[in-house]
Amino acid sequence: MPAFVGLLTIDLQIPGASTLKQKRSAVKSLRERLVRQFSASVAETDQLDDPRRATLAVACVSGDKKHVEKVLANIEAAACRDRDVIVEGAFAEIL
Repeated sequence: MPAFVGLLTIDLQIPGASTLKQKRSAVKSLRERLVRQFSASVAETDQLDDPRRATLAVACVSGDKKHVEKVLANIEAAACRDRDVIVEGAFAEIL
């Protein structure tokens, strides 16, 4: 049975953050929500020293490609609904 790995890269703006501590709080809240809601792996991967920007990488694995596509779309939608961040861009790929 094949395995499909979905990778979603999300570029975020954090308008309410002026310090790295405020940024970490907003990113941590979103990351924990995505992990809890979608059982996905989430990591901050870029723009670590910029208090107003973050890049998250989200991964999920399934034997069903359609399921992976649906989960990634739902994760992107959930990030867009978050009040503390603005999604500037998202790129999904299936490996």
